[in-house]
Formats: sequence, structure tokens, C-alpha cells
Amino acid sequence: MKFIEAKKILATASGGEALSFCFGMSATSDQIILYLQAIAAKRGWDADITTLPFGTLLQSFYSPPTSISPEILLLMPWDLVPECDWRSGFPTSQQDSGRLIEKAKTIADKIKHRPNAQVLFLSAPIPPIFSNHVQNKNLAFELINIARDLGAQVLDETYFNLMGYLASGNACNSSKLYELAEIAIDMVTGNIKTSAKILVTDLDGVMWSGVVAEDGVEGIYFEPEGTGYPHFLYQSFLNKLVDQGILVAAVSRNDEAVAWSPFKTLNMLFPEKNMVALRASYDAKSIHIRALAEDLNLRLESFVFVDDNPVEIAEVSAALPEVICVKFPTEQEFPSFLNTLNRLFSRTELTDEDKNRTDLYRIKNSSKPKNFLEGVDLSYFLKQLNMTLELKIRTTENFGRAIQLINKTNQFNINGKKVNEETVSEIITSGGKLITGTLSDNSGTHGEVLVCLIDSAGCIISFVMSCRVFQRRAEFVFLCWILETQKGPLCYDYCVTERNLPLQKFLDAAAI
Repeated sequence: MKFIEAKKILATASGGEALSFCFGMSATSDQIILYLQAIAAKRGWDADITTLPFGTLLQSFYSPPTSISPEILLLMPWDLVPECDWRSGFPTSQQDSGRLIEKAKTIADKIKHRPNAQVLFLSAPIPPIFSNHVQNKNLAFELINIARDLGAQVLDETYFNLMGYLASGNACNSSKLYELAEIAIDMVTGNIKTSAKILVTDLDGVMWSGVVAEDGVEGIYFEPEGTGYPHFLYQSFLNKLVDQGILVAAVSRNDEAVAWSPFKTLNMLFPEKNMVALRASYDAKSIHIRALAEDLNLRLESFVFVDDNPVEIAEVSAALPEVICVKFPTEQEFPSFLNTLNRLFSRTELTDEDKNRTDLYRIKNSSKPKNFLEGVDLSYFLKQLNMTLELKIRTTENFGRAIQLINKTNQFNINGKKVNEETVSEIITSGGKLITGTLSDNSGTHGEVLVCLIDSAGCIISFVMSCRVFQRRAEFVFLCWILETQKGPLCYDYCVTERNLPLQKFLDAAAI
């Protein structure tokens, strides 16, 4: 539809059912409003559209909505990070990418609290505000993820017109106005077009509270009480998706038998039969998702991935940019999280085939992924976390948590052997060392995550690390430190166990 056609439709329109909404964007909106009205009229609606004055979108986020009408917000990258606005020129001072991302999250949080708002995000190119091009790329990537966390429908940069934006404030490509207006009308009338067909979920910390390989099936929680309540609600929501014909699969950094054990031995609200596939290993989760796409003959664009670990989210996002990644939230953000998933998997009708889709695809999904790769290089992302590993040598009076971690940890454990206070005290008093490591990053502290017990002869009796910090390479930092500071030869009491494959992979990598 061209501009003249849109005007003709409006000139001949004869009313219709009222459709009132606010369309907000920071650029000029005159042209897009005409298309919105024309498409609404073509579908039998009489659109009454309010707009915001040019340049006041950000200001409006800090004020409550003026009405209960739906809001369609078309965001540009600079609506989340004003320093990225082409019309403002380049910042003269050096920019801190972490601070800019936090600013974007603060603005996004304001949008989350607008109950009637739906978001379109135009992923326009951002100006090179950093001297390092990788930092610019990372910022653009983070802004898309923040927008997706809002449940935004992401539009690629072909919808953007830089010269028009600079000349008159009109940011939208005129050849894309019709498509853009159609998407917006679909959203406001509840007919969101989505290609999401499968939700791939993490297990530990998502399907249940706790880590099944460390806490055992008796130490995880998913009941409608206490720490298990969010996970109970999440499992209930997944059952709802399956009933609507959505596929649900799981990927986990674990042994497959351990990952399946809660489904086979506990009365899970989300039953084993509702899972189209479960893939577990200690390799990159993106590899599992790609294999699922091949086995089920589904496009990667139809996948949504949920995980509570930002490192896993970053790995999948970097390796498979087509996949929508959603972070499992804190309790405060939980309603927004479920609303986001609900929008991504919106359905207007349900057929008998939809109801049986999981069973049909379970028959199709008979093969397993082969020849795993390690995944993408996350070095830059990890550097942005500003991690600090604080090492302490413990005395006989303050090693309670260390003993607990040694006896509880199964996956990253050098031999799986248990210790008690008497044994540890004897080793320390006879000249040995008990070393613990506490990891912190931008989000706060992860607590005591690493323990190493060395006897007076330089033999590592125990070496464990919490699975909470897998992929962050804290174990390699510790290895370098111990090799530099340990006087004399160093050996270790190593034993292969059924569950310590991550430790085995670390030793293999360290030996290269």
C-alpha cells in the first residue's frame, strides 16, 4: 500500500467499530499514523489514535499513563540509551558500556510497569560511540535482548531510514510503513503474528529451585509453597502451552539420567509425557538447540529459550541469534516474564492436531545430537561482568561452609570423596592449607563457590567448585594462582566418578 492508496481508503471509509489506542515513538509519527488509520479502516475499525509530541517518549515513561487505552510503543535503540541518538552527535566523554546497559534496563523497567503497553523495537544501527567496535556490537546485542525481555517484536534495520531521521525526524523507511502499520494493528487488536512453536527450558533453577545433581531429588522444590512457588507456576504455564499445541523441550548441563530423575521419581506438575525431548550434557546448549531444530524439522526462528543463567543466555544468543532468549526472572519480575512468554506463543485458534502435537513430535524426535562443539567464545562477555575471585586461606575455626561444599558437590569434584571436620583440622594443623574462593560480579556476590584442600606434601586432597559458576573460568584463574604460589611439587588425588565429567573436561583443557 502506497501513501496515496492509504489516503483513498480513509477518504472512502464509512466508520466502523471504535479502536482507540496510543502510538508512541520518539521520532515524528505523521506518516505512520496515516497508515495505521488506513489499515484499521480496511479491517472495519474506526481508529482513534493519540500520539506523543516529538521527543517526549522518554519523558512519558516516568509518568503514569493518561488513560487505560492500549499503548503501542515503537522503540529505537536511543530510547533506551540516549547517547546512541544519531541526531545528538557523538559523546565527547568516554562511555562506560556497563553503565549504559544499566541505564537501558532502568528505562525498560519503567515500561514494564505500563500495564497496557506493547512494544515494537526497531533495531536500527547505533553510532560507533566506542573506539572498540566489539563494544558497539555488544551494546546493540544487549539492547535487543532488553527489548525482547519486554516482549517486544523486533524489527530489523531495513525499517529504519537514517537520512530521513536526520532531515525531518522521520525514522521509518517509507517502503516499510505499510508492513510496520500492519504489525502494530495486529498487536492492538490482539492478532499478534508469531512463529514461536517450541519453548526450550533449562531445569535447575527454572523448572525447580535447587540443583538436582548436588541437592538430590529430595533437595529440589517445585511445590506451591515457599521457594518452590514460582517454579510451580512456571510448570503450570508450560502445561498450558502444551495444551495449546506448543512444544516444550529441555536442555541441561548434567548427566541425562540425573536430569530425567525428578520427572521419573517425583510427582512433577509438568509430567515427562509433556516433554518432547530432553538433552543433557556438559557441552554448549546452543548445540542441543540446533540439533533439536534439525531433528524436529523446525526453523530456529520458532524457538524460545529460557534459562536463569546470563552466561547461558549469552552463549545461545551469540551462537543462534535467530532464537529468542528470555531470562528466568526474580520473583518481582515474574508476572512480566509470564506475560512475555504468553505474547510470544499467542494463538487465536486450537485444532485437534495442536492438542496432539507433542506426541507426534516425540515420535519424530528419535535421534541424538552428535559430535558436540564447545560453543562460542564468551571471553568478551565474561570480561564485561567485571568478575572478582577472592581467595582466602581458612583456619580450623571457619571452615564449615567449605566442608559443606566439598561433601555436597558432585559435578566439579576431583574425586567425590567426603571429608569431616576432624580430617580437615588434622591436615591444616600439620602444615596443609584449606583455600576457598568467593566470586562476585556486576550483579553481586555468588558466595563461596570454590574449595581446595592441600596437605603438607603438596597433594590436593579435595578440589570442588559450585555449578553456579560453570563457564565463568574461575577454575582456570585459581589454577594459575595455585601454580604460581605453591612452593614445591603439586599433585592431586584424582578419581573418575559417575558425575564429575565437568572436572574431567577441566583437567583435559588445562593439560593442553
